[in-house]
Amino acid sequence: MCDDQFKFKTLSDTTYMCHRVVLGPAYGEYEKSPINQIRLLPGDENNYLVYANANYLGIQMFPPDGNPHKYIGILAHPTQLLQFRVSHDGRYVFTIGKDDNCVLMWETNTRAVDVTFEQGGGEVSPYLCLIEGGLHGWLFKEMQDLFYYMQILHQGEDTVLPRVVGDYIPVSELPDLMRACGFYPSEYDIENLIVDIKYREFDDTNVVKEEVSFLEFVQLYVNFRPAHGVSLGMLKEKFEYLCTIGCGDADDSKPVTITREKLVAAICERGEVFSRHKAFSCLATLMHHRRRRAN
Repeated sequence: MCDDQFKFKTLSDTTYMCHRVVLGPAYGEYEKSPINQIRLLPGDENNYLVYANANYLGIQMFPPDGNPHKYIGILAHPTQLLQFRVSHDGRYVFTIGKDDNCVLMWETNTRAVDVTFEQGGGEVSPYLCLIEGGLHGWLFKEMQDLFYYMQILHQGEDTVLPRVVGDYIPVSELPDLMRACGFYPSEYDIENLIVDIKYREFDDTNVVKEEVSFLEFVQLYVNFRPAHGVSLGMLKEKFEYLCTIGCGDADDSKPVTITREKLVAAICERGEVFSRHKAFSCLATLMHHRRRRAN
């Protein structure tokens, strides 16, 4: 399935539990509208799916994993693409647009997707364009340093035993590593993230993964974080809503404010479980950082 956050999600057909979250087409022309229609392309052993957003029609190599080189698209209708249907043999796609009084027939070309995928490279290379600065940028270098620091942290910073630095970290370290890299997942996101990596290869190996490689960490990071980041306007909107539910009323003539006690109450009593001890601990850390910067 697809959602309004530019993500593809795989759900269990029995429990409806989310098994995997991956980034779909989200940048360039796709930034204006998330994917709202998907269908498997018949005739190719379910190796491709056809997708559409408000204006664009495209083909995605299956299964999607966040690799931006696994899909291609084309402008189908300049005003709005209302619906599309795939022929029984998968050779053609028919689309209808808004206010253009026509039905278009498109010939599918899966070879174009294959070529794009091959040119994107392997391992971590396809994901570098999704990370600010790319291979030589500050964020990727920070991710590498923090990944290996997590191994040291897991072994104990004060240990006198020889350090064992490898290519994997325990799954339990993923949430803190994500936060250290600037992505702050909710508890629901963390649950989905842990399920994703632990059971990713379970169907093939019948083994639950307990360790994560650097490549898998990069994939999880670009797939789970917000596709377009968190803007100042979004933060302001969420804070104003938090003030409204915390105070119980809103006065447009006054600046939007909330007392510390009501802020903590709103955080702890609404939404996900968040203890008061944890809330005050976070506020103390933030205020201490603020005082240090002021000095």
